[in-house]
Amino acid sequence: MRNLMITRHKSFVGCAMKDKVYIRDEQSQELIIDGVPCRKIGEIKNGETKTFSIEEGEQQIFLIADRISKEYCNATVTIPEGQEDVALSGKHHFVFGSNPFRFDGVAQSEGQLRKQRRNGRIGVVIACVAMAVGIALGFFLMRGLFDAASRTEAEKTKTFTKGEFQITLTDAFKQVEQQGFFASYQSKNVMVLAVRESETLFIGDITLKEYGNLVLKSNGKTDLTMNKDEKFLWFEYIDTPEDQTFYYLAVCCRSRDAFWVINFVTPVSHKEQYKETFLSWARSIVMDQT
Repeated sequence: MRNLMITRHKSFVGCAMKDKVYIRDEQSQELIIDGVPCRKIGEIKNGETKTFSIEEGEQQIFLIADRISKEYCNATVTIPEGQEDVALSGKHHFVFGSNPFRFDGVAQSEGQLRKQRRNGRIGVVIACVAMAVGIALGFFLMRGLFDAASRTEAEKTKTFTKGEFQITLTDAFKQVEQQGFFASYQSKNVMVLAVRESETLFIGDITLKEYGNLVLKSNGKTDLTMNKDEKFLWFEYIDTPEDQTFYYLAVCCRSRDAFWVINFVTPVSHKEQYKETFLSWARSIVMDQT
């Protein structure tokens, strides 16, 4: 046996997810990745280094984010036969709709790139909720923008407009630019993150309800309740990435030629303070401003 050490460089992209590490195993039926039978050997978090024991023969290693995206968003490397320990490293890169992990010094094949482009329409939906978790972590944990104590937003309302999207929040917010989001706003305690997905990304006509269910399914959240408001659908959940617990209220709505997911995020200690406020802000959304 020999050691395989994998370092996942810290990256803002995909920072909330744990990658799953698989090894080719012809005797295993645990998971098939790109037609290759694989066995899971562990997981690795953002900024973490893990060591795994592997055999001395030639080994093929896969890193995936989840089973849903494994066919078009995976990283693989073949380790030659030998007795020496092996060290690999890499990180997630921003590609709208997939944010794939790539090993350092290992070029992606043209086939992998074509597959990512071809399946991007699926990955876009997967990103709606998962990306919001990573972005919220980036703001709240890395930049320390929220106060430990509860703070009430200023009472004065403020309307923000970007392209076809308009929302009324308060003057405690400021608009910020974040890669992968159509619009983003931050205050001391709250992040508002809007993702726009053109209808052309989907095959055939789908309803808002079908889109909302697809968001839940793609993010592995089919156990959540999808609620209906007059103008939108919404669901709520609590997640604990990096040992910090956050409350999310996600709104699905539709404009003239696009679907939207708007995520309202705050530390879970502020849930009761903000839940109804989040819904009120969501009802202020106006589309098709241009």
